[in-house]
Amino acid sequence: MSPLRGVTWGALAIAAVALIFAAYDGYRWWQAENLNAALADGSLAQYRGVLPPRAMFAKATLLARREDLDGALEHYKRTESSNDAVWAGAARYNAANLHLRRALAMRAAGDEAHALPLLELAKEGYRAVLRAEPQYWDAKYNLERALRLAPEADDEEDSAMPAPSPKERAPTTMRGFTLGLP
Repeated sequence: MSPLRGVTWGALAIAAVALIFAAYDGYRWWQAENLNAALADGSLAQYRGVLPPRAMFAKATLLARREDLDGALEHYKRTESSNDAVWAGAARYNAANLHLRRALAMRAAGDEAHALPLLELAKEGYRAVLRAEPQYWDAKYNLERALRLAPEADDEEDSAMPAPSPKERAPTTMRGFTLGLP
């Protein structure tokens, strides 16, 4: 075998690997173009392909604007579970905002029973955002607003009463009380 022939096979192998990488890059470019077109024309809500976290966040925001709150919450939840901390935090904050808006709408309609659980979900969401990013002022403000709408029960009532004395703790130690046993 001549040395030139070995170089030819090596060049062909390198060209084949380069062609595979080019095909992969072309496929990724095509996916990005389709995603950008769906973003531009507003058809992202119907887009069924695999979405990166930023696109999933955009789809959730689009669904929220179209009043599809359940779909928006589903996509915010998917974005929260992604590995991208920036988009996950933003999705957590927007989901809490959706819960707060729904609770305010239900309160305005006089449906207090359904508003309270949504307020609790909003408070939980804002707290999760603040655990990850304590200086997020918008989350602090909205948490304060949700707390004013649905204050949390304080344990002040329990702490205001003194602890029972040992004689009062169990009915068997109380004088003049029997359990009906011989």
